[in-house]
Amino acid sequence: MGNNDGKLLGGIVAGMKQGSVSREYNVSGITTYNSGLAVGGVLYATTGDEVSLTLGSSRIGYTVEGYEASAGTLSGTANPYTLTMPSANVTINVGTMKLPPLPGEDTLESPYTISNADDWTRFCENVMYVNQYSGQYVKLLEDISVSEMVGYWIDDSDNKPFSGTFLGNNKTINVTLTDDGKKGLSPFRYIDGATIRNLTTAGTISTNQRHSSGLVGYASGTNTIENCAVTVTLNVSSDYAGGIIAHGMRSNTTIKDCVFAGHFIGQEVREYLNDWLYDSHPKPINIADIWGWSTDGTPTLQNCLEKGTYTNIESMHPIGLQGSSGSITNSYYMTPQIDEPTNACSAFVLHFGDDETAGVTTPLSNRRWAWGEAWYTLDGRRLSQQPSRAGVYINNGVKVVIK
Repeated sequence: MGNNDGKLLGGIVAGMKQGSVSREYNVSGITTYNSGLAVGGVLYATTGDEVSLTLGSSRIGYTVEGYEASAGTLSGTANPYTLTMPSANVTINVGTMKLPPLPGEDTLESPYTISNADDWTRFCENVMYVNQYSGQYVKLLEDISVSEMVGYWIDDSDNKPFSGTFLGNNKTINVTLTDDGKKGLSPFRYIDGATIRNLTTAGTISTNQRHSSGLVGYASGTNTIENCAVTVTLNVSSDYAGGIIAHGMRSNTTIKDCVFAGHFIGQEVREYLNDWLYDSHPKPINIADIWGWSTDGTPTLQNCLEKGTYTNIESMHPIGLQGSSGSITNSYYMTPQIDEPTNACSAFVLHFGDDETAGVTTPLSNRRWAWGEAWYTLDGRRLSQQPSRAGVYINNGVKVVIK
């Protein structure tokens, strides 16, 4: 009896002993064997019968290493296996399934590599079932388009994080992610002890669940996100979403040299509890662009830029909803805060708007395209054109000296 999904085989049920001649009844789906009777995909056998089973996986490229029976005795190391039937129902499960590894090795010098959507799927499945890549390196070699996420988080006891170093190699992951009824819809749904570098995310994310993001949904442990840009369009019909990280939980996470240049599109929010509608409002609240939310996390935001756009959003902070936790240095925003989101950060940031001024120290330099062509003085005043007077100015995110 073969399996249909690579994980779970059908039930084998104790029943009346059949004759020794195999024949098929003139009724669809009923077959007798030397040991047992098959009806509707379930084999019925008598206690003590030795049932011969051919087991396998329909997952191409996957290797099954052993099977387990919920009752009775399953013997053999290869097909056909023999089940000695107990006086009980039996379910055959895969003991260990070995997923095909990614090309490459696990070191910085020779990392695992992702070149296409199939490699990304293999990467996601490895994180889900086999390998969280702790202490290992994964490198993106080409721009790819995907519809699957890395890792998951349900609660502190039910989760699978990515825990390695992801080298984006200045490539782009174009995502198409749609609501699956779970929180944290993001390219990397859950990280713990991870580093993500030199990556751009684009595409669309659509969800009615909280804590979606253009890059990372949930974060635990100590993490670094560096030199990344998010240009994703997030269609959200829920409160609490983030641009780069959605929920920092209790993590100690550094976001450095990153840009959010995506688009939040809000829709009516309808909150349910056990199918009971307990809240609804026309626009999402508590949206934040660099750091989506945390009350116990310690975010470190360095040299980051917000340049997002917003449609039908009730409340938004361009930097983070982190209260007074963590630190923010040399991080700038182009869009003023919308209304009064909960737990907005209280650290000093720079607003490069037409009607605001503030001091500049070290400007963001790695994502110059995000700044546009405007010129600024060192005290944050935007100029109408390139200056002719000698001095030090900001253009495209870098200091420019005019003599």
